[in-house]
Amino acid sequence: MTERFVLLDRDGVLNVDRPDSVTSVAQLQLLPGAAQGVALLNRKGYRVLVITNQSVVGRGLLSPADLGAIHTVIQTEVGAFGGHIDAFFVCPHDRHEGCACRKPQPGLLLKAAQQYGFQLAHTDFVGDASSDIEAARRAGAEPVVVLTGKTKTPADLSVRHYRSLYDYAQCQPALITGEPAWQRKEVHPTMTLDHSIHGAVPEEFTAAGLRTMQDRFESHLSAVENLRTQLPLLQTVAQALVQCLQRGSKVLWMGNGGSASDSQHLAAELVGRFVLERRGLASVALTTDTSILTAVGNDYGFEEIFARQIEALCQPGDVVIGLSTSGNSPNVLRALQRARQLGAVTVGLTGGSGGAMATQCDHCVIVAADSTARVQECHILIGHLLCEQVDAAYTAGLLAQEAGANPGGSGA
Repeated sequence: MTERFVLLDRDGVLNVDRPDSVTSVAQLQLLPGAAQGVALLNRKGYRVLVITNQSVVGRGLLSPADLGAIHTVIQTEVGAFGGHIDAFFVCPHDRHEGCACRKPQPGLLLKAAQQYGFQLAHTDFVGDASSDIEAARRAGAEPVVVLTGKTKTPADLSVRHYRSLYDYAQCQPALITGEPAWQRKEVHPTMTLDHSIHGAVPEEFTAAGLRTMQDRFESHLSAVENLRTQLPLLQTVAQALVQCLQRGSKVLWMGNGGSASDSQHLAAELVGRFVLERRGLASVALTTDTSILTAVGNDYGFEEIFARQIEALCQPGDVVIGLSTSGNSPNVLRALQRARQLGAVTVGLTGGSGGAMATQCDHCVIVAADSTARVQECHILIGHLLCEQVDAAYTAGLLAQEAGANPGGSGA
């Protein structure tokens, strides 16, 4: 497959554009979301090149070595989010020298395309100034303007405009449609708030929110990536579910708070359907009967609300799944202990270091995250993976095709 590239201006796109130019590492300040935007483009399969005018070198205000140090810092900041810039193409000449590489001349873009072997007609050049637009057009590339540098408003409506590099990377049309640049339709125009109704949102608040959301994406992806190391364990749990349903036994789910909702969600995927049209499968959430929960909680204590139901409903061969983000929920732990005593297969979904749950069930899947939100997000992913494996077993004929086809089960 042909490699895909995105070209970026530097000042005003990656870093704050200073009126007196960036002449030292100490003056370098990356724009909010810029490093994350490069990393996002990389994850979507794009290589990133920087095209930049740096007349400060030609004017003797910055040495080539110091310019290299500035670019090393930018590369480090991008690398912290898992991204990489392949190369910096620099015009060091003063504006009066009349070179062919200083934007709006297309020389650097043509040099980059020749060196890396890509077609400019299929490539976006993201800049913040009219010189960037003109350079892109002269080279035959697609100009895109961000509103974080010299351009503050969408003055030139013949090009696409975005608030920041991260906005561009998040919604770049080629990543969605796969169409060449000249065939794309606008999919993410700059939008404005109705200030008469909502009032203006300070830019620093918006920038901070963007950084926070990007951090959350990164921590979510890290937690999901860690789950890859537990695929054999997840497959073992999936096989236990299939074997349970094969013999006509049932799956029981439980958890507190958000985990209670997740229990109900996942039980419903088996009773109703996940993706496949099939018969309903025996699956019960122990979190739904308010009369039982309040009566047991009142008479025996909250720690017994699940264990009492396990005593009433659980039979040997059932699978009991407890969800606890900490792994230390007393009512879930007590119910898992009771289920093991009754001959059920017990499964724990937890987070952090696993808590007490790690040693008190047959199979324990631990999400490597300390945030409750990240753990719960992964619990739903795990549940969906298990449901998909159950669907696959039904397709393969491992599960009975009709209700009641296995009269030897616990529901007979």
